[in-house]
Amino acid sequence: MTAARTTLLAAAGLALVATACVNTDPAVFVEARITGPSAIVTASSVGGFGAKLDGALLLSLHLGARASGPSKVSLRAFSLTNADQTATLVATLPIAFVDTSQHDPIDVEPDSTVPVPIAFSTGKALLTADEQAAVCNAGGLRIVGAIQDSLQSGATPLTSDVFLPTGCK
Repeated sequence: MTAARTTLLAAAGLALVATACVNTDPAVFVEARITGPSAIVTASSVGGFGAKLDGALLLSLHLGARASGPSKVSLRAFSLTNADQTATLVATLPIAFVDTSQHDPIDVEPDSTVPVPIAFSTGKALLTADEQAAVCNAGGLRIVGAIQDSLQSGATPLTSDVFLPTGCK
């Protein structure tokens, strides 16, 4: 009985170790998150009309080990809304990759997380005085957007946490 008991305990222990090694990450499609959003409003130095809006965010793209294969992720439209998303303050945020080695679409391998630093700027397309006031007086902002994961048929919406702009007077 001692040999049988030892064999049974060894088998149970081996099964427990094997179970602990199974990757249970459920992300079979790309999970995307916006973190660290920021925005700076800078009054125009040309005649005092309008303001420039610059900002940044970190897009985190995660794909679990059980995914059917790698994904190609394309960025869709990004915009700026008020905190409760009842008003779109800047309909189209012109975004650019901070890391010039990254490009659209972004390759995401199974069992990986790809950080994608993104900057945005209205550049020469200044905010009007009304748009500047809306951004500065919103009480909080959100960046909303979407990605297209090649492993899915539809776009995945994204929403940042609420943040406050700087540079408002």
